[in-house]
Amino acid sequence: MMSGGSGASGGIGAIREHYTPLPAGTVLWHVYPSKFKPHAFNPDSRNRFALVPPPDQAMFYAGDCSACGLWEAVLRNLVVDEKQPQHVDPAIVKGRSIAQLKLLQEVLVLDLRSPHFRNLSVSAERHTEWQRLCIVPERYYDLTHAAARELVTAAPRAAGLSWHSRQMSAQTAYVFYTPPLKPPAEFEVIDAIELDRPAGWALIDEALEGVGVERMGSSALVKGIVDELPSDEFDGG
Repeated sequence: MMSGGSGASGGIGAIREHYTPLPAGTVLWHVYPSKFKPHAFNPDSRNRFALVPPPDQAMFYAGDCSACGLWEAVLRNLVVDEKQPQHVDPAIVKGRSIAQLKLLQEVLVLDLRSPHFRNLSVSAERHTEWQRLCIVPERYYDLTHAAARELVTAAPRAAGLSWHSRQMSAQTAYVFYTPPLKPPAEFEVIDAIELDRPAGWALIDEALEGVGVERMGSSALVKGIVDELPSDEFDGG
């Protein structure tokens, strides 16, 4: 952990300049439109904790595992049926990909996860508000934008924020900003997978399995993947 100055306005609600380093080599998963590069930042994002102009900045969202990235970006509005297996609309993945990336250097973030947010303020009111902003629905995202601007103003070396994913509370979601980051030099792309291809659907099925959802057609997909393997790569014995 790294601490700097006293942060924003004084008093009980002051924000401390306290950074959490993400080490080089940290692996992240990022969902993005396939027409863009996997390490491209989005200047038009207005998602949770985006920094809206002025000044102009761009955002890059990621999860700490593939399931987190998929639930945050693709499966967030999925209604789970009582009866399984269930239909999952292919339109949710059309033109989208998921990338596995690795940080090439240490990056400083502000950690809004409990109990880590206690390093950022002594104010219980702030703690409660940050917890609320991490789970508010989209119609309240403007409140998260204001909070993100206040946080990075108090801690100007922060390259992003981290919080407990709303969709997978045991996992961590991230947003990174440029500036101060300078893409694409920050990331190494390990793999990029189109979500509407068999390998992409296989990752989605893994994410769904965690909540007991079986996608209609998933068994056929597994059989299709196995059938595509050379005979010497699959031994059923």
